[in-house]
Amino acid sequence: MRTGVKIAVGGTIAAVVGVAGYGAYNMIEGASGSSNAAHSEPARTGPPSTDEIHETAKDFLAAWAAGDPEKAADYTDNAAQAVTALTGYREDAHVKKVSFKPGAVVGSKVPFTVTAEVSSGEHHATWTYDSALTVHRGKNSGRALVDWKPAVIHPKLQVCLLYT
Repeated sequence: MRTGVKIAVGGTIAAVVGVAGYGAYNMIEGASGSSNAAHSEPARTGPPSTDEIHETAKDFLAAWAAGDPEKAADYTDNAAQAVTALTGYREDAHVKKVSFKPGAVVGSKVPFTVTAEVSSGEHHATWTYDSALTVHRGKNSGRALVDWKPAVIHPKLQVCLLYT
């Protein structure tokens, strides 16, 4: 290949990579809402407000009750672990229906009562217990998020084992 052709090909590749990188940067910044300061709010800092805690807990519990572990997990600070545990709660524990009665927000903690309908074969039972969740501000996102721990599912649950 002649030197002029090599330079032209190299320049074209550099231009394509540069345009692709700029486009990816704009897509990422646009999705996070930070590319145009005049049209977006800065990420919130500090502890979440009582309203944020209440709304986050309500939305998390509603998604969990609806049987949507992916949506519920999106309200947590560890979506991967939360989706696995919430899916296992339904499938492995044979919980067919779950409902929640949230208590009063105390600081960043939201106590709630769980009523779960468990069914395995011909055996049916209702399981009622108390649990709690804590909401904090995500360090990177600035969102109010459930501080994910297995104890959110049940207060005596310390570790979720994953079987593959």
